[in-house]
Amino acid sequence: MAKPRFQISPFSEYDDTFLMLWAALHGQSKSAAINRAVTDWVELHRQEISEQIDSYARLKGISAEDAIKRLLNEEPDPDPDDTKPK
Repeated sequence: MAKPRFQISPFSEYDDTFLMLWAALHGQSKSAAINRAVTDWVELHRQEISEQIDSYARLKGISAEDAIKRLLNEEPDPDPDDTKPK
């Protein structure tokens, strides 16, 4: 099953021009250039993202795996009153 596509905000005219130039220099469409840029950024920041997940998990008192599930499912943080013993 194909993942749903998402949209990004329009670029400034200046940035859009440079994106088109970068894409043309690499023989890519603008869409492929954006995909490459985002993929490269995620790869470059993978360790930092993992560290942020670990920090979030520690702050919430949950495992990193549970933090990932919560973040991917966009689950709200539980109400602090719901976690107090009754």
